[in-house]
Amino acid sequence: MQVDPAMDYPVLVILTGGEVGDTVGFIDYPSFPCGGPVVLLEVTDEYVDLAEQMEFGTYHCVSGAVRLQLRAAARLDYQWRLADGTLMVTAILSRRPPR
Repeated sequence: MQVDPAMDYPVLVILTGGEVGDTVGFIDYPSFPCGGPVVLLEVTDEYVDLAEQMEFGTYHCVSGAVRLQLRAAARLDYQWRLADGTLMVTAILSRRPPR
């Protein structure tokens, strides 16, 4: 759920392996549309922090920071923050099997 303005939309996150500072995947917001690679900022036992680097749709979206935290099998808590750290979006993401 996005805070201001309130809205729901799909988020696609694809992650691969890597070290802090590496590009470790891709994020896509197909409703806007915008997306780009994500860089690994921090890994703890509880969460993973990523920095978005929007490559397309930058007219509609700005790069931000994403925190993913395992909630249950095949579910992640998702938080999106502005560059200044302001929390703007929270959601629960569900894993979908590959097509």
